[in-house]
Amino acid sequence: MSWSSALGEEKASVHYRNRQKGGPTTAKRIADRLGSNARFVPADITVAEELANVIDTAVTEFGGLDVMFNNAGVGGEEGTIEECTDAIFDRIIDINLKAVWRGMKFAAPHIMARGWGIELFRAVPDCHS
Repeated sequence: MSWSSALGEEKASVHYRNRQKGGPTTAKRIADRLGSNARFVPADITVAEELANVIDTAVTEFGGLDVMFNNAGVGGEEGTIEECTDAIFDRIIDINLKAVWRGMKFAAPHIMARGWGIELFRAVPDCHS
């Protein structure tokens, strides 16, 4: 069971974001299964306004933000350093570094307003064998 499914089943409020808009995604399916304890907000995390909206929606829907799990990461298909184009490298930096930093920046005021909370960061692509 994933950490997000476990939280939702324990009646914690879980808020999902996924880069894919409109289509069925793992995040959307989990949010639908968890019902009122979860929300799915489609967003491109490389767009600051969309990421800010994800966090603002969580705060509005659930009354605050206690935990921010910044789970972003892409890479592994860029080939060798000689094959990796500037556009691919820029996308990796935008997601793995800049989006994670923005998530911290946008979440921090909400967490600090509550007087406590935690931000967790994971900026690596999923590894599959």
